[in-house]
This record gives sequence, C-alpha cells and structure tokens, in this order.
Amino acid sequence: MDALIVAAVTSVASSIATVITIRTDIGWIKRILDQHDRRIDSLEKERV
Repeated sequence: MDALIVAAVTSVASSIATVITIRTDIGWIKRILDQHDRRIDSLEKERV
C-alpha cells in the first residue's frame, strides 16, 4: 500500500513540474517571437 501512495505522490509531483516547465517554455517562446517581430519591423522601416 505504501508503494502505491509513493507512486501516486511522485506522479502528481511530476505532472505539476511538467506543466510548470511547459508554461515557462511557452512564455519564453512568446518573448522571443515578440523580439523577432520588433527586429523585423525595425528592419522593414529602415528599408523604406
């Protein structure tokens, strides 16, 4: 029975850590894309 409890707690902790990591990665990707958009906009303005 103890092994089941340990497995359940470990599974829940792993799931929470995975969700936090994915959210962090998505936020990082959004910031990078925003920076790229700003760079592209500034380059396009320089060409005109």
